[in-house]
Amino acid sequence: MARRVAGGTAGGMLGSAVMAVPILAARAAGLIGTPPPERITEGLLARWGLRLDRRTEDRLSVLSHLGFGAAAGGLYGAVAPRVKAVPQALALGIGYGTAIYAVSYAGWVPALGLLPPPDRDRPARQAVMLIAHWLFGATTALVTLAASRDERPLSRVSE
Repeated sequence: MARRVAGGTAGGMLGSAVMAVPILAARAAGLIGTPPPERITEGLLARWGLRLDRRTEDRLSVLSHLGFGAAAGGLYGAVAPRVKAVPQALALGIGYGTAIYAVSYAGWVPALGLLPPPDRDRPARQAVMLIAHWLFGATTALVTLAASRDERPLSRVSE
């Protein structure tokens, strides 16, 4: 189990970094404005009455997104069913990414007034964020699978 949680944590961090590809590409193409992780960080800081310089705020945004991804990845490693094949891992990971997207972008993010809910937001931003979360989930699941491939039951380890 420890390998799965560690693999999930590492996969979640890597998956959070991978998410930057579609997000930054969409920003460059004019499909989205400020990336949602930045808007969420800005909104939370404002809510708490904190003011930071732009550079510090940007760094905090990246670190908080990686931290959230690590925590979500560790949770995946702890609760996801064990699979042995890449297609199964991808299916589970994409489903997990969809769940993280839904809980965040249709849940706590609009509840805190940080972004509008999906039905009142720009469709392009929602599409980009859903795709980014699919990549997050797939990456998390694949790293978890790779980390747990050599895992043996504790009784065999001590023999």
